[in-house]
Amino acid sequence: MRRNYQRNPYHLPAQGIHGDCFRTSLSCLLDLEPEDVPLFVDQDDDSWFESLNRWLAARGLTYIAFEVADASQFAGLLAFGGRAVFHVMQIRAPSGHEHALVGLNGSPYWCPTLGDVQGRSFEVLNIGFLVHTSLNTGCYTKAHGPDALQSHGEPDARKEV
Repeated sequence: MRRNYQRNPYHLPAQGIHGDCFRTSLSCLLDLEPEDVPLFVDQDDDSWFESLNRWLAARGLTYIAFEVADASQFAGLLAFGGRAVFHVMQIRAPSGHEHALVGLNGSPYWCPTLGDVQGRSFEVLNIGFLVHTSLNTGCYTKAHGPDALQSHGEPDARKEV
């Protein structure tokens, strides 16, 4: 996970100024510079989500988000097996605006404005994950068997792990 700071921390849509906390949070997860991720939230309607997923699809990814009343409900699930699961957290900032930061196993981890926010508490609105979408990963599990995946015309797409 890359620790990027956002380039524009101000979000004043009525004045045509859009903060880039969301794209910066994504850039942290994708190990990119913030400028390498489009500023999706500058769109006036909900089409930004479709644009985001079209952009991610070219990278074999999709973004899914879950509204949560209590982010700690994910903590046990995400930490299962001792793995670090980084994700985006949409929070209500003290200013009242929505803000995006990087979470780790359901807890705030890195804020593109403030930096390290481990141990801090925020009102969490949703948690979003980048999920690989390509079925052509080169493996399958014995539980599902080779017929569970489409090979996409590549003979080595069903290697056993």
